[in-house]
Amino acid sequence: MGRQFVHLSPDLETAITVGRRKASKPVVLEVQAHLAEKEGEKFFQITDKIWLAEKVVPKFVRVFEQRSQS
Repeated sequence: MGRQFVHLSPDLETAITVGRRKASKPVVLEVQAHLAEKEGEKFFQITDKIWLAEKVVPKFVRVFEQRSQS
């Protein structure tokens, strides 16, 4: 896609909404941004719903597991 930055959402609802632009059931990745920032990674807030990062180190990323509402 030629993007220069990783686009991040501040909450689950926004991430799902953005992900649904490309897939009906998007996979949401959770970034441990606070830990990454402590180790020197830079994050930039563009709007209240958009954050950017030049990169995200894999150790700070995990697949978000949605729990079913029963």
